[in-house]
Amino acid sequence: MALSKVNPNFVNQLGRRNLIINGGFQVAQRGTSHTYSNSGSGYHAVDRWYSANFSSGTLTLSQQTTALGTVDSTNYLRAVTASTVGASATVYSSQKIENIKQFHNKSITVSFMVKASAALTFQLRRQYNYGSGGSSEEYTGFTDVSVTTGWTKFTTTFSAVDFSGKTIGANNFFGMLFYWSTDQGTDQRNDATIEMANVQIETGSVATDFEHKTYAEELAACQR
Repeated sequence: MALSKVNPNFVNQLGRRNLIINGGFQVAQRGTSHTYSNSGSGYHAVDRWYSANFSSGTLTLSQQTTALGTVDSTNYLRAVTASTVGASATVYSSQKIENIKQFHNKSITVSFMVKASAALTFQLRRQYNYGSGGSSEEYTGFTDVSVTTGWTKFTTTFSAVDFSGKTIGANNFFGMLFYWSTDQGTDQRNDATIEMANVQIETGSVATDFEHKTYAEELAACQR
């Protein structure tokens, strides 16, 4: 009897390497675009991504469809900032990953495809939330992401953190923040467009290929 052909996407899903939900920006149940004005925040445009704008300008997020052959994904996220850079400007998108214990004594590797309307630098920041009744929340440094006008893959690995001295309560999480505009770093832009695709966070020190999931699987993960 002939063996049936195995869907390679299904094989990739078995590993569950990517701890980000909707890292391919396929799901946008609340609409495909949203503009955040000063002090605006929430879960809009693409699912599972929280965004906030604390500036005098605006942040517009939108789900975009990739052209064939540009990036290895169907969709990507477009972030457009307008007059946001200033002494206290904080504009970001983030995602929370449940169960901080899974990162205990493990390196964390982040990878994604990225390009911008001009050469610039935006930043990543880590968030350790130990949950209700747990140790105090921690934000760790800024990591520069240098971007050009063409699609390139960015990867960075953070050293392992020992949580044995921490008290971990309910609803704890690890967060990754993407600071589109901030008073930190270099090459800031008041008006810029940053586009990002294939966002992956995994344990270990190697950035593996982006883990593709079906739309149905991503939708179910977003709705849980």
